[in-house]
Amino acid sequence: MALCCLAACYIYVVVVLVVVVLMKEWMERMERMEKKVEGRGAGAEATDSPPICLSGALHLTTTTEK
Repeated sequence: MALCCLAACYIYVVVVLVVVVLMKEWMERMERMEKKVEGRGAGAEATDSPPICLSGALHLTTTTEK
């Protein structure tokens, strides 16, 4: 009986620790996503323009094919 209770407590502690670690990683990921969105500036999400380096590469490929 005591062994069964000990095993149940051990499983409970392991499950709680796994949930805590997963929640911590999820919160860190959400904070990184918020920082990434804030770093892009206001209205940057609404634009569909490619990044500067990509648009420059596209410009180079289209102008040198003459």
